[in-house]
Amino acid sequence: MSMGHCRHIHSYRRHAGLSVSILAVALLGVGGCAAEDGEAMAAVSDDMPSVYADAKVETLADGGNAGQAEYQAMLQACQQAGVSTVPLSADDSALLGTGRLQWWITPERIALRREYWNLASSGDINQCHFSLEHSGVHEYIDAERSVAYELPGMAVASEGPGDPDALLRYAVEAVDANAEAAANGTGIERGARSEVQGQACLQWKSAQGVVCKWSGGAEWGFDASPGFFQVTDPLSEYEIILSQEPAAGNGARVTLTRFMLGEPWTKDALLPSEVEGREGS
Repeated sequence: MSMGHCRHIHSYRRHAGLSVSILAVALLGVGGCAAEDGEAMAAVSDDMPSVYADAKVETLADGGNAGQAEYQAMLQACQQAGVSTVPLSADDSALLGTGRLQWWITPERIALRREYWNLASSGDINQCHFSLEHSGVHEYIDAERSVAYELPGMAVASEGPGDPDALLRYAVEAVDANAEAAANGTGIERGARSEVQGQACLQWKSAQGVVCKWSGGAEWGFDASPGFFQVTDPLSEYEIILSQEPAAGNGARVTLTRFMLGEPWTKDALLPSEVEGREGS
């Protein structure tokens, strides 16, 4: 078993809730995750700089923002029908159909945050009082604690012990041969090497579109495996999406807004306030 497969077990366990017995079966016969080709592999966690990425995600339909198109059609219909109408503010309207993805990966702790803004139901078919719905999740893990918060409001959705093994990082091949082999026969093709905001990324092309995964962090365990991001997907601490463009303008577009290496993030910056109604910045 490669170190890439070993480290993903921790991610799958957190997101899919794998039981201890299933994990035990997955690890049988592979000699554990601490060795490959008969040689022990040293974790590079302590040598890894902190990594932060911030990206905008937008759901498109026929090349345009699907949420905003739906809202404008409903607003026009309400106004023409003469029913009581309260439109969204300009700021709220601009957020419709968009989301934000954030990764904080440091040697001591991990935080993953995804949030979306959509049109809320008014609950009254006789009026058109529009409002914005904000939803999402903020996950945090360190050696002592793991917790997931619902957004907005920061209600604790789940909480458990920490996972020191999830913080260990192992180098992967700069050109992931396993990922390329896995793509064979799936209709996914490896595209060109590219850059987004000065960061190297590897493109993957499929019928869904083109996605570019960060390829500059292989020495710290980040890979650039094939796979198209959907807005229902959880984020992974082992890969970062720098850009994504859906085919024919239908699907999720991802645009990197900020990427930082070596920023000294504190625990408070990664663990938002648990006070009801407040959110971390």
